[in-house]
Amino acid sequence: LSQRNLYENAASIADYLPIAADDVCPLNLPLDYSYGLSLLTTNSLFGGTMVCSLRNVVDRRFWDDFRKFGMTSIAGTPDLYEMLARFGYFGWDMPSMKYLTQAGGKLREELVLEYARHSRECGRRFFTMYGQTEATARMSFVPPEALAEHAGSIGHPVRNGRFRIDPDTGE
Repeated sequence: LSQRNLYENAASIADYLPIAADDVCPLNLPLDYSYGLSLLTTNSLFGGTMVCSLRNVVDRRFWDDFRKFGMTSIAGTPDLYEMLARFGYFGWDMPSMKYLTQAGGKLREELVLEYARHSRECGRRFFTMYGQTEATARMSFVPPEALAEHAGSIGHPVRNGRFRIDPDTGE
């Protein structure tokens, strides 16, 4: 991947995510993972604060730090969102959180709808996204307001992106 590829992908993601200069983002995904690198590049465009920690999201202290530092977003794969649901996330007080992003595989539609509902009720936004490592992680997104009707969709391509369905294979 070139520096230009990384920049263009980060800029296209910033077109739809509500990232702002006053955001505080945990770097909770490894930077050698394309989604983790995408967190770094996308949030760097706005000059917000990024919190680097050795604490894992399964450690209660991670969430204590989340509240302490006023973190505004969380990024995760389906495994993270499945785990958070089991740990009682829907009952947690997270006043600083503005939005959540999910990529790295398909999250069960029931859980997509539950996170979308809960986020709406809390004044947050929940974004599901599709990507591939070869394209610097995030290639499309489903707007939070469209999740009820399109929970299983890969969504809209990011700026300057496009998808097509192969007429022979349906892929």
